[in-house]
Amino acid sequence: MINKNGKWKRELTMKQVVFRVCLAFILGYIGFAAHGELKLIRLLQKPLAGTEYNTINSANLSFYDSHEYGIYEEDLRRQQLHSWTEILDEWQVFLLYSLVAGFFGGTVHDIREKLRSPTAQWGYTYLLGAAMGVSLYVVSALFPLVMIEGEPQLRPPSVAALSFLGGLFADLAWSQLRGQAERVFGG
Repeated sequence: MINKNGKWKRELTMKQVVFRVCLAFILGYIGFAAHGELKLIRLLQKPLAGTEYNTINSANLSFYDSHEYGIYEEDLRRQQLHSWTEILDEWQVFLLYSLVAGFFGGTVHDIREKLRSPTAQWGYTYLLGAAMGVSLYVVSALFPLVMIEGEPQLRPPSVAALSFLGGLFADLAWSQLRGQAERVFGG
């Protein structure tokens, strides 16, 4: 839509609002599924206690200890809610985490800008935020000093927080990166 000054003005139509809400719900579900899968992966990686010999009986099944029972419960929950995550590795789950957190960071940025100035144009920071969240995860996975938890293992809250902040400030980071590239390459 073109405004009185002849400049392009972006206003959200009802279709765009519905699209953004649906995208938020879909990515929220993906984030929920990624969290459940990561919980199961971490349970499987956790060493057994070794001294626990209590047999737990549930649903005509016997479990060696509470750790085995916890794995069984998480696997049942995964099969009921998001069986498609069974094939994901840990790095893929973190990639989904960062994508979702960056998306929501960019969405919060868009909403914040619109609330500050009702005449502001709706942007596509949510897409830039998702890309920024993933790129920050990749950088932090390559240089793990940012989010280490004792041994080289990424912490989900750190990945989500860094990706969310990357999405929240995606336009600022992009303009800074563009300015640096123009200065270095003379563009």
